[in-house]
Amino acid sequence: MMKNKIRRLTAFILILTLTFSLSLSIYANETVTDEIVPISNWAIALQDDATEEDIKHYPINPSSKEWKTFTESEQMISACRIDNAILSNMSTEELVSAVLSYPMLVDLYFYNSIETALQQLAKKSDAFYELRQRTDGAEYLLQAYNNRLKSRNSAPLASLTIAILLSDEAFSDSANVAVTVGTDASTYAYYVSIQTPKGTTVQVINRGEEYTSAEISELNEYTKKTYPNATYIASSTTVYNCHNFAWNSNNGQMSYWMNQDSAKVYMSDGSYVSSTISKATHAYYGDEVDHSARGVTASGIYQPTVLSKWGAGPVMMHTINYGPYDSSDVTYWKAG
Repeated sequence: MMKNKIRRLTAFILILTLTFSLSLSIYANETVTDEIVPISNWAIALQDDATEEDIKHYPINPSSKEWKTFTESEQMISACRIDNAILSNMSTEELVSAVLSYPMLVDLYFYNSIETALQQLAKKSDAFYELRQRTDGAEYLLQAYNNRLKSRNSAPLASLTIAILLSDEAFSDSANVAVTVGTDASTYAYYVSIQTPKGTTVQVINRGEEYTSAEISELNEYTKKTYPNATYIASSTTVYNCHNFAWNSNNGQMSYWMNQDSAKVYMSDGSYVSSTISKATHAYYGDEVDHSARGVTASGIYQPTVLSKWGAGPVMMHTINYGPYDSSDVTYWKAG
């Protein structure tokens, strides 16, 4: 077992240097003395009820009846599209509001890396895609972040969600906002060597729990609310991810985080071989999405049901094309 300490993957995010005209630092325990321009009526998705702003941008949202009728992710994405003519006429302040009220913003927590999560969000959310083009986008996101810090009613994940958005390289490049992943001196992650069924050695990460109980509870609830036609199976955690759950958990080794390169070894060394849907036990969503699932049940041959761990979120039972992940490149596998 290698004791090489590695950075915690999503422990917490600190904005270290800011060169806006506002020149603010956003450590959680710091008092902000500069005047903050309020962002009117903005609402982050991680709140209990749809606000007027949610309804304005997204009349079909998790609080609406129609949302619960959707059986495919593409239906949800399509319902949340905003016309380009509207986007181009929105102020940056309004764009930030539209991003923070995006009904599937919680998807940021369902990928194996922040980079992948942000790339996928830019494909789904027209507002986020447009915000990334604005030279003052980071400035207004920063104001939203500071407003969250000053709010006593802020949801546990609200500030972290905005910090993740600020870590997008588009904002760092345009506004010189340096974002880094911090480390907690009391918690370390380290690599562990395990073997595939064919005996190939791969590395996984012993990562530990990085969320508070309040954050876990919030993530569980908003996953259920955002994806009402998926079935909640097990709680959110940073201890293990989709790849370990799919390829390694049958060995009773649930406590690891497995990266894509290690997961792909299970499919390349003969441990698992390509399969038809009807005989498959596992599914791989492709390198771009970076997601694996197991427990394939082909009751609906075009929409088989699977079990998968959604990033740092919960384990869910869902059809292959209902959830946070693009299913256009899914391949199916069975034991070799």
